[in-house]
Amino acid sequence: LTELVAGFHTQPGCLTVNGAGLAPTRFPVRAWLIETAAGPLLWDTGYSESLLHATQRSIYRLHPLITRVSYDPTQGVAQQLRRHGLPPREIRTLVVSHFHADHYAGMRDFPDAALVCSREAWSHVRRLRGIAAIASAFIPALLPADIATRLTFVEHFAERPLSAALAPFTYAW
Repeated sequence: LTELVAGFHTQPGCLTVNGAGLAPTRFPVRAWLIETAAGPLLWDTGYSESLLHATQRSIYRLHPLITRVSYDPTQGVAQQLRRHGLPPREIRTLVVSHFHADHYAGMRDFPDAALVCSREAWSHVRRLRGIAAIASAFIPALLPADIATRLTFVEHFAERPLSAALAPFTYAW
């Protein structure tokens, strides 16, 4: 398991943590490389240059005004993986925890990866556009054009019981 930090954003703390108030709070943008017997898996993508391009036009210019993004293109997850000796095309599976831009902005950097997310997460954003999308930190232009053919829902996998140490969670996919 390798932690990858691809930038950070600063926003009023209350947008992320209940009761945190309006004070600007810095949040690192993380992704995780999970090396398995079946090959490397990536959990989330962090920020990417795609975000910088997608927020330069139309209503999506509001996103960086609400969520102050700090991103150095040399620190993108794809670039970090290359330095780790792993070309992005070798990532076979990309799991997206949810569709906030800081978690999926780099999806296009992994064109050969199968995409996995929850049906609920996808259902929540798939039709969002404009202000409704911005309110959910979702930017449709960050999605790969072929997402429909690459997407699998975690609910398709078999449920597995979890140990008591992970309570209150009792199962996972």
